[in-house]
Amino acid sequence: PPLRHRSQWDNMLSQLFLITIRNSKKILVVYTLLIVLAGISVTQLVVDTPLIADFPKDHQVTKDFQFFDRNFGGSKPLEVHIQINNPEVDMLSPIVLNEVEKVTTYLRSEFSSIASPTDLIKTLNMSNNGGQVTHYKLPEDDAAEKVFRLYPQMAHHFPVRLIADDKKRGRITGFSKDLGSKAGIKFKNNFERFLADEINTGLLSFQLTGTSYLFDLTTETLVENIISGLIIAISVVALIMSFLFRSIKMILITVLPNVLPLVFLAALMALTGIPLRLSTSIIFAIAFGIAVDDTIHFLTRYRLESNRPIDHLKVLKRTFVSTGKAMTLTTLILSLGFAIFTFSSFDATFYTGLLISITLITALIVDLTLLPILLLLLIKNKNVRPI
Repeated sequence: PPLRHRSQWDNMLSQLFLITIRNSKKILVVYTLLIVLAGISVTQLVVDTPLIADFPKDHQVTKDFQFFDRNFGGSKPLEVHIQINNPEVDMLSPIVLNEVEKVTTYLRSEFSSIASPTDLIKTLNMSNNGGQVTHYKLPEDDAAEKVFRLYPQMAHHFPVRLIADDKKRGRITGFSKDLGSKAGIKFKNNFERFLADEINTGLLSFQLTGTSYLFDLTTETLVENIISGLIIAISVVALIMSFLFRSIKMILITVLPNVLPLVFLAALMALTGIPLRLSTSIIFAIAFGIAVDDTIHFLTRYRLESNRPIDHLKVLKRTFVSTGKAMTLTTLILSLGFAIFTFSSFDATFYTGLLISITLITALIVDLTLLPILLLLLIKNKNVRPI
């Protein structure tokens, strides 16, 4: 329609389309630089999840955890399972206790609050020698048998069960400060190297276990799961669009505008010091699921407009103008809806609202600037005329 009969939205979007196409080379250069900078920044993204990561600093739960960290050796449970691998020995065998003591000594060099099966035997040895502190150690060979005979009588008096009834299993337990999952994974790797180098694994084996270990292990596999999940989602979307358009080129056109906002999101988190944790990792999946809607909307409209007997550039312009208003309004509504979460005092909720809102707006900008240029460059058409 004539310019005077168009709505204000149509005029604005037409002008934006003209600016985008006329400056396509500059826009591609800007995106290339942003991709390079974002790629470098993403390598600095930290994966770390303390147990109370999402609680406000002034919350009572946070203060309680900090109190235990300061005064009781820590608030994060530490559990090590001991399994006897040689049927000829048990947990009370001197050779086994010596190996357990090596591990206990190593753990105490890392953590202050540790309880071990060797502590029970040391306590019995001290009791058997009139309570003298100098005898708080593993008994000598000549005194070991007498001390071990005392164990069945005294075991039920100990507040923590550290040796199983069959004496083929045991546990080392304690608490450590909540330094985050990154520190936990580092300790796990160092601990496993220590066991491989210093402990007779044919005699007995040690295995980190417990809720804290599972929590750290979950965080360790977080990045791998995020990447694999997003690859599957992106592949499904690209496959659907390739069938819809019956063109391999449409895979790149569909994937790139939806991957870039996620890359920019990861770069923003790295630059602002926001760690990747269980609560923030889900943002990528949510953002992709919502952002891809605009791209599909644009490309579906483009496919319908392509059936008209007009050249490629006019098809792009009609698509841009007809979908731009809906894409902009839905993005603004969704962003404002998620922005409400930024009023929460919990970090998980706050970052969910903030980062998803930013990602949705970024995805809209990419769809309105890069997507038309990709369609213009990758879809060859001899009838394309310059504006």
